Amino acid sequence: MRVAILSTLLLLAVYTAVAIVRIGREARAAPSQNLVLPSRTEALAARIDAEGAALRAGLTAAHELLQRKADPPLDAAETGLAVAGGAASALAVMDDQEVIAVAGKASR
Repeated sequence: MRVAILSTLLLLAVYTAVAIVRIGREARAAPSQNLVLPSRTEALAARIDAEGAALRAGLTAAHELLQRKADPPLDAAETGLAVAGGAASALAVMDDQEVIAVAGKASR
């Protein structure tokens, strides 16, 4: 479970870094384009926050189902993926050593 959470946080960090680089490049654009940059930055930040919240919600839902131990791990992965909506393309559940369930585009 920790690996899934850390992987999600790493993905968010990479996504944020790419957005920062992109914003830096756009800041050197023509002055007329710089007038809309603050609003575009705020919109991008809001989008990142929304995607982060959706990913956290999916992980929390999967975690809650796994804590009950009544549902199979695949159900937890599928539920987490459904709760995350379009923010996640796959969700994996791991035990201490290996992946035990995968839902989404990463399914085999």
